[in-house]
Amino acid sequence: MVIRLKYPIYFTVLLFFSVACGDSNPVTSPQVPLVTETATISASGTQITIRGVIQTGSLSTFNTILNANSAVTTVVLENVPGTDDTQASFGIGRRIKAEGLRTHIPADGVVASGGTDIFVGGVVRTAGEGAYIGVHSWISDGTRGIDLPNSSLLHQPFITYYQEMGLPSDFYWFAVRSASPAIVHWMTDTEITQFNIIGTQAS
Repeated sequence: MVIRLKYPIYFTVLLFFSVACGDSNPVTSPQVPLVTETATISASGTQITIRGVIQTGSLSTFNTILNANSAVTTVVLENVPGTDDTQASFGIGRRIKAEGLRTHIPADGVVASGGTDIFVGGVVRTAGEGAYIGVHSWISDGTRGIDLPNSSLLHQPFITYYQEMGLPSDFYWFAVRSASPAIVHWMTDTEITQFNIIGTQAS
């Protein structure tokens, strides 16, 4: 049986907040509107730009555009607040890693949930001033990752993916326990450093 795991997308900006445990300065909501439209994917020169919510067809679109643009070295995630198909997000992230591409969030850009999953696919990951990186629990058919015991096999697809992306083994547990599906935890500078979110993928 194939289980399609989805991240919910909540677009009321007031819902997007986090109290940063262990950090002196909490990370507040992004000041830019979160895009609600289906993701658009375009190429220009050495960059592919993604903006919007990832859908099942986004993986095929990304692969087609990348195949047609051999000069691409960097995937720019302008405002990617989530996904309607986690497997599509994982597929894009895996293709990014396989091709040795960089990922970048521009100044005041936003990634969250499935957008963060794509971002961590970069072999080198960078972000401009004021960029936001968000995480939270997944939900699938009413089952919430935050509610499951660590022994549940439903965690494994995420654990496997993050391991493939070279992230510390405890990043998944941090992410899934950081917030319920209804809100997003915006990562602090300390957390971003702790989990090597910005920088070069661990080998």
